[in-house]
Amino acid sequence: MKHRLALLLAFLAGTSSLHAATITVNTTADQDGTGVQCSLREAVTAARTNAAYGGCIAGTVNDTIVLSDGVYHLTLPSNSSHLSIHGAAGTTTIRGAGAERTIIDGDDRSSHEVLLVSGNGVSVILEDLTMAGGNGSSGGALMVTGEAAVTARRVHMTRNTAAAGGAIYIASTFGTSTLLLDACTISDNDSVDSISGGSAILLGNGSDVTIQNSTISGNRSSNGTIRLGGSSANLRVISSTIAFNTQISRDSTLIAGISSQPGANVTLRNSILAHNYTRGESASRDCGNGTFTSQGYNLISDISNCTRVGQTALDLVNTDPRLLPLFDYGGPTPTLALLLDSPARDAGNPATPGSGGSSCTSTDQRGVSRSGGCDIGAFEQRSTFTVDTPEDGGPSSSNPAICDSVAPNGGGCTIRSALTRAGQRASATEIRLPAGRYFLRSTQSGISGGDLNVSVDDAVVIRGDGADRTFIEMQIEPNGQANNVLTLAKGSLALIGVTLSGGKPGSGLGAGGLQVGATSAATNALLFESAIENSTGFNAGGAYVGANSSLRVYHSTISRNRADYGLNGNGGGVYVDTGGELVLHNSTISGNIAEGSGGGLYNLGSVRSSFSTISSNRADSNGDGIGSGGGIHRSSGSIFVKATLITGNRDDSGIAPDCAGSVQRLGYNLIGTTSGCSPSGPLPATELSNVAAPLSPLANFGGPTRTHGLLAGNPAINHVPAPIGSDMLACADDSGVRLIVDQRGQPRPFNGVFFDCDIGASEGLSDAIFIDGFDG
Repeated sequence: MKHRLALLLAFLAGTSSLHAATITVNTTADQDGTGVQCSLREAVTAARTNAAYGGCIAGTVNDTIVLSDGVYHLTLPSNSSHLSIHGAAGTTTIRGAGAERTIIDGDDRSSHEVLLVSGNGVSVILEDLTMAGGNGSSGGALMVTGEAAVTARRVHMTRNTAAAGGAIYIASTFGTSTLLLDACTISDNDSVDSISGGSAILLGNGSDVTIQNSTISGNRSSNGTIRLGGSSANLRVISSTIAFNTQISRDSTLIAGISSQPGANVTLRNSILAHNYTRGESASRDCGNGTFTSQGYNLISDISNCTRVGQTALDLVNTDPRLLPLFDYGGPTPTLALLLDSPARDAGNPATPGSGGSSCTSTDQRGVSRSGGCDIGAFEQRSTFTVDTPEDGGPSSSNPAICDSVAPNGGGCTIRSALTRAGQRASATEIRLPAGRYFLRSTQSGISGGDLNVSVDDAVVIRGDGADRTFIEMQIEPNGQANNVLTLAKGSLALIGVTLSGGKPGSGLGAGGLQVGATSAATNALLFESAIENSTGFNAGGAYVGANSSLRVYHSTISRNRADYGLNGNGGGVYVDTGGELVLHNSTISGNIAEGSGGGLYNLGSVRSSFSTISSNRADSNGDGIGSGGGIHRSSGSIFVKATLITGNRDDSGIAPDCAGSVQRLGYNLIGTTSGCSPSGPLPATELSNVAAPLSPLANFGGPTRTHGLLAGNPAINHVPAPIGSDMLACADDSGVRLIVDQRGQPRPFNGVFFDCDIGASEGLSDAIFIDGFDG
């Protein structure tokens, strides 16, 4: 009997292997039946036809297509979809190496979605990849029809466009097509048809969609971010966040968030719907045009258009969730993290996470374990280490693992040790820095001194108690080795509510404050409600952004830094190198000095600025007549500015006080002096040029960071049309996300949405009487 059973098991194992194949793609080139290598397009054909094709082995009933690191551009013409899996029943898995590392790009070819899945019994699993650049009629990234089933895990869908369903379209004429999104992010997609809509997802009749532990943000639609366009459509949203999406059509009947209709079913639990705005409306329109069933513990920022049934008493409504920007806070896909004062924290279902029913999921989108009384939404805020020792060195310098077990206040965990432990972990790390001054010794490099070095496999979040309360300071000791404050060499870093100061590298290139990118590895940094000040570098005083790296500066100030390497001392505030990217939003660059060019900002890479202020910076401070661009200097690359205030800067060479080089002006900017600064492309009629714009000195006018206040008579005041006016997208960042606060956290517009917005980082007329006395 045992012998027979063994033979049967062996036969079944062999039969199973005959119906499963692993097809390894070994080229990023797009080829269709040519060459000896196996392309993605050929692998999909081999899996669909169960026959060898191009350089790929034959598929079977159930296949796995393996993609390594790289960008897979789909450039060849086809009838409609770039990739198509249809016909005979079976499961095809397309597995990448990670959403940041494996990108399938549709190359923006018209009428081509990235992937079509269709047919009864056809199942597709997408894992660990990004789908971008699709441009279809129905579903830019993904189209699911004909009773097919798709599961997407750890997938990022971004930069796709379609008439209907900017990222995803799903429907079925007979039966039901199903979709599960797990730990996914859908961002920066567009739907352009005024009737169909659904910038993230359009659900037609015969569709069943579950979204769990996922984030949907920054999408633009003519009719809803998620739209249930069929009366038999079903949608479940579980432990997810849907926020900061925009409805661009001016129609008071349309919904920016989830738009349903009679007969369709929407169920929500432990999820956030917030700040989804419709053009011409004063409040966000997060849900409407149908009935929504609450299973409890949702946070909805505005319910004025929602008809809700179920456990509605357990929801937090008409409440701001206090979210951070979309960023890599760890895990496989970008998320919207929670601020420490977010009402979503610990407000979820109190049942044991993952215990079934309406409980929270056991982990968040990043894979971080949830606790009882979990956080609402896709992100669970948990601190890994709490720093309790302000001085550098100490017992944890030789044993950083002490940070794993110490109690706050006296346990011996320093910020240097906490970062060392972060580098030893495979998952995301969050470090809490209570209010105080944390001193770094410059005596020597390594674990006991020198700059803080962040080199991690995932991400590090450093949370202070505010830039005006939590300081990380480099102490340049007598005869000690000079160092910058912090270097991001590998991974992602978010600095929230802290100030970096006092850095001064001893030699070579690099910033005194923050160095983003020290090797060829791709790195990403976020500065939120933080500051970089009083630091000096040979080339880049405050911050340096290297190749393959990005720095996002939100609600922050970079001030009083200096680049002092003579004619090569460029970028007193920020230096963006070739291949680097800087995003400046609701932020201030002020009082920085460069002996060369770009007192505030020097660019060789890519810069995007919106609603920011660049003032009181100085170039060519050594007076050799070579440097230029007191405010900004574009040497190469691109600079895009919108609603940015560039004025009151100084160029000792006399060439270009505020701006040097060509700049793409997207509208509603004010440049005090355009000498030496040329527009790239047509100049919008909304620009203000060569006008006086009186500002206060840099000071604390509220909020955790210092700003320049607008003084009476400044033409920047009320220059940007109101959010409900003729151009709703004017008072929005350059990606179309509507602004609701300025750098200080004050309402934007200052007097309500019926009023116009101001140019620059600070909203509303400032009274010089209230200046705190700490000028720049």
